[in-house]
Parts: sequence; C-alpha cells; structure tokens
Amino acid sequence: MNTQITLPERAKVALKSAEHELALIELAAKSADIKEVLNADGRAQAHSAGMALRNTRTSIAATGKAAREDATKFSKAIIEEENRLIALIEPEEKRVLGLRDVWDTKIEAEKQAKIEANRKRISAIQERIAAVKVLPTVLAGTVSSKISESIISLTLKTDFEFFEEFEPEYKLVRSDVINKLTAMETNQREIEVEEDSRRQEEARQKLAQEQESARIKAEQERIAEQQAKERAELDRQRAEQAAIQAGINAKLELEHAALAKLQQEARAEADKLAADKAEFEAKEQAEINATALKQAEMVAAQALVEATAQAEAAATQAACVRLTAIPASCTEKPDQPSDAELLDAIAKRFHVPAKTALIWLSRMDYSSLSIAA
Repeated sequence: MNTQITLPERAKVALKSAEHELALIELAAKSADIKEVLNADGRAQAHSAGMALRNTRTSIAATGKAAREDATKFSKAIIEEENRLIALIEPEEKRVLGLRDVWDTKIEAEKQAKIEANRKRISAIQERIAAVKVLPTVLAGTVSSKISESIISLTLKTDFEFFEEFEPEYKLVRSDVINKLTAMETNQREIEVEEDSRRQEEARQKLAQEQESARIKAEQERIAEQQAKERAELDRQRAEQAAIQAGINAKLELEHAALAKLQQEARAEADKLAADKAEFEAKEQAEINATALKQAEMVAAQALVEATAQAEAAATQAACVRLTAIPASCTEKPDQPSDAELLDAIAKRFHVPAKTALIWLSRMDYSSLSIAA
C-alpha cells in the first residue's frame, strides 16, 4: 500500500487548507447579499466586507510564499545531494562506457573496412567483366592477328575463382565476346585478303603506270629533241628569210621614198594649178557679178524713169479730170511726186519690198542715164 503524500496534499498541509477552507467559504458568503451601494452605510458595509476579504487573501498569499520559499530551499538541497551522490559513480560510468565505445568503434571500423574491401573486390570484378565486354568495340577495325590474340587470351584464361559470385555472369560475357571476336576475326581476315589483293593490284597497276610513264617520257624526250632540231632549222630559215626580206624592204623603202617625193611634188604642182584656177575663176565670177549688178542697176534706173513718167502722166490725167471746168490748166505740168511716192511706185512696179527699191536707188549711177526731152 502506497502511503506517500502527493504534492497537492503536501500543498494543502502547508497552507492548512483543512482548517481554513470552511471559514473562507463562510467569509465569502457574508458579503453575498451586498448587491449595490446606495448610501454611506452601504459603502461602509462594502468597505468592511472587502477589507476583511483582502486581509484574509493577503494572509493566505503570505503563507503560500513562505511555503514556496521553504520548498525552494528544499529543492536546492535535493539538487546538491543529487549531485553529490552522482559524483560518487559518474566517473566510473564514463570510464566503463568509454571502454565500451572504444570497442564499438573498433568493431565498426573493422566492419566498414570489410565493406570497403568487399566494394573494391566487387568493383575490380565488375571492371574485369566490363573490360571483356568492350573488347569487340576496342578491337573494331584492328588487324585480324590482334583479334586472334585476344580470342586466345580469353580462351586460355580460366581463373574463374577470381570472379567468385560473379563467375556465371563472367562466363556468359566471356562466351558472348569470344563469339563476337571470332566473327570479327573471320570478317577482318576476308577484308585483309581483299585488301592484300587490292594492294597487289595497285602495285601492279602502279608498276605498269611507271613503265608506261617512262616510255611516254622517253618518247616525249625524243619528240622534244626532234622538235628542237626542227625549230632550230626553222629559226635558221626564218633568219635567212628575214635577212632577204630586210634587203627587199630597204630597197622598197628607197623606192617608196622616191615615189613619195615625186607624188609630193606632183601634189604641190596640182595644188598650185588649182589655186591659180580658183583665183582666175573667182576674178571672172566677180567681173560677171559686177556686170550683172550694173545691168540690174541700169534696168532699175530705166524702170524708175519710166515709172516717174507714168506717174507724171497719171497725175496730169487725174488733174485734168478734176479740173474739167478749167481746160486751160490741163496743159500745165503736174507737181513733182514725193520721195515716198516714187519709192512706192518702183516697189509696186517690180513687186519688191520698199527697202529693196531704196537700195537700188542708192546704187544708181545717174551720170550714165540719158533722159529724153
């Protein structure tokens, strides 16, 4: 049977709850009928009840504080005693647990070392298997002899125990690779045979080409030598022909120079004759033009005289018509026409502009005119 006092019970004992609880309930009930303060008596009643409640409360709080302080001191004492008792055994605890931890660390290190060793072992095996797997790729395009060496090496290697639990995988890979390499070797040998045949054919063709090239070169040299001789002979003939042609050209140049001189003299004589002829013809034409101009001026002067006479007659007739009442005056000579009238009469007579008629009048030689009375 557990007779240990609980913490709530210990708290009730410290505060003497069993003694004060009923009194506190009764004290609280005494002021239950105070609902409102209406006057001074009511205030005094409320104040008295409130102060009684406050004093009781502060008393309980003081008792609780004292109990808490005692509990705090007790707690500190408990902690100090706890530490003293722990110090009696803690060093030994740490020592023996340290020995245990050293052992555990050693065992863990050995475990990790085994794990790492196993990882390296597996990695080495996997690398060996991978190296065998890539042989077909690595040997692709190599000579058949090298492929054959790899096949023999794989066939002779029977260290299967190295692969341990991976031995079945290695055997499958090894068998597959040997089959692939065998096919590659066969194919490569065929390629090499074809390549040898091709090289032999190329060598034969090269030899034939070299022989043909040598023959062609010899023929070309012979032809070149023959052509050189022919060119030399042709150059000699050309030089000889050039010398002959040079003599002919020199003679022709002399003849051409003499002919050119004669032609130049002939052209000079012809030019002189042409110039003399042109001068003569120009003088002759000038005389003809002068004669024609003089004749034209004489005709114009004669026409002017006739026109003047006609104008005078017309004027006289007109005057007679106007002066029929005075016949005696008709026998009188009319007045001389104005210059403008004379010029207009000449222009109308010959159907030319007045300006042309004026030019004719300015060129007239009046001394050569003979006017009838």
